[in-house]
Amino acid sequence: GDWKLFFLTAYYLLFSIYMYSMITILNTSNYIISHINFQYHILNHYVIRLAKLSVHNDRVGYQEAMYKEIVNLVQMHDKILKFSNKMLAYADIGMLALLFSIIQMFLCIAGFVIFNVQPADNLRMASSLIPMIVFAVNICSNGQRVKDESERVYYNLLECGWYN
Repeated sequence: GDWKLFFLTAYYLLFSIYMYSMITILNTSNYIISHINFQYHILNHYVIRLAKLSVHNDRVGYQEAMYKEIVNLVQMHDKILKFSNKMLAYADIGMLALLFSIIQMFLCIAGFVIFNVQPADNLRMASSLIPMIVFAVNICSNGQRVKDESERVYYNLLECGWYN
């Protein structure tokens, strides 16, 4: 009687905390990833502009000027990487809170099984897996976007005519 009600109440309370945490982490990570991606995009346009200027490589001091520009680009790229690593460190705190909520929720589900609590619809328990899948897909796709944009900067820098 009382234990069944306790586990049902705890499950719904923890599920609401879990959903709030999931939505907050997803929105925050999307914002941060978009910001980092846009920084790489700006850096990429800077590289493309540098490549267009490299057609005038017959002037005196061209190699030194290009070297300084490339060093500046590499330093900016390094700063973006450091910023993204710092943001990932802050995201770990939110991931720990989310993990704690998930563990508690699964303990409640174990309590359902032990005390034979049968929710009216088992779909409710299975629905807790959907946000986890969405979260994993979102994190992976955002990480891939940042990696692709960072590599685009690298390849565009290799293709510009600074070495002639």
